[in-house]
Amino acid sequence: MKARQSGFTLIEVLVAITLMALVSIIAWRGLENVSSQQRRLTEDADENDTVIRMLGQFERDVALRAPDALMASGVNGLNAATGGDGTATGAGTNTGTNTGANTGSTTSGGAPTGTSTGTSGTGTGTGSGVGNTAVNGVPPSLLPQSILVTTSGQPDGPARVEMIRSDAANPGAWQRVVWFQDGTLLRRAVGASARRYPLPPVGPAAVILTGVYRFTVRGWLPGNGWVTTPFPTTGTPFTGLELSVQRLPADGRERYARVVILE
Repeated sequence: MKARQSGFTLIEVLVAITLMALVSIIAWRGLENVSSQQRRLTEDADENDTVIRMLGQFERDVALRAPDALMASGVNGLNAATGGDGTATGAGTNTGTNTGANTGSTTSGGAPTGTSTGTSGTGTGTGSGVGNTAVNGVPPSLLPQSILVTTSGQPDGPARVEMIRSDAANPGAWQRVVWFQDGTLLRRAVGASARRYPLPPVGPAAVILTGVYRFTVRGWLPGNGWVTTPFPTTGTPFTGLELSVQRLPADGRERYARVVILE
C-alpha cells in the first residue's frame, strides 16, 4: 500500500498566489493615496506659508511708512494733493484830504468874506481767513502722504502701491518700495536706503507670489465703508487699508486679504 504524500495541489497554490497579489495591489493603492495626500498637504502648507509671508510683508511696509509730518517738512509726499484752500490775508489803507476855500466881497454894504475848509479822515483795515489745511499747508488726503495707490490700464485694473518707508536695518534712513502685478506674478521692488532726499529709485522687482489673477487695494472710510480705486485726492483720511489677492489654483479661485490699520 502506497503512502499518501502531504502538500498543496497546484490549484491551491495558484489560488493563494492570486489572493496575495490582490492584497498587495490593495495595500499599494492605499499607500499611494496616503503618499499623495501627504504631498498635497505639504504643497498647500508651502503655498499658505508664502501667502502669509506676502501679507505680513505688506503690513510691515505700511507700518514702517514715513510719517506725514516728515513728508510735509520739505519732502514731497507721494500722495500729496495739489490745490485746496489756503490762507489769505489782505490789507488796505485809504487816506484822503479835501480842502476848499470860497472868498467873496461886495462893495454895497460891507465886505463879507467866508472861508470853508474840510478834511477827510484816514482809515485802515486788515482781514485774514484760514482754510482747511493740513500740516505745513499740505491739503488733507485720504491716504498717508508716504503711500500712493494707482491702477494699471483701467480704473478697476490691478493696483500699484508705492511707499516710502524706513529701513529697519539702517535707522534714520528711508527707502522706496513698489508693489505691482506683472501678468500672473505679484512683484515687490525695493530701492536703496538713504538719509537725504531725493531717494534712490527702486531696483529689480522680486517675485512675491505666483498664479495671481487680481491684486487690489481698498480703503476704509469711516461712516461710508470700503472705497475702491481710484481714490479721491482729498477728503476724510482712511483709517484702514485692505490688500486683496485673488489666485487661480488648479481646483478653483482663491482670495486672500489682509486689513492694515492706519494709525
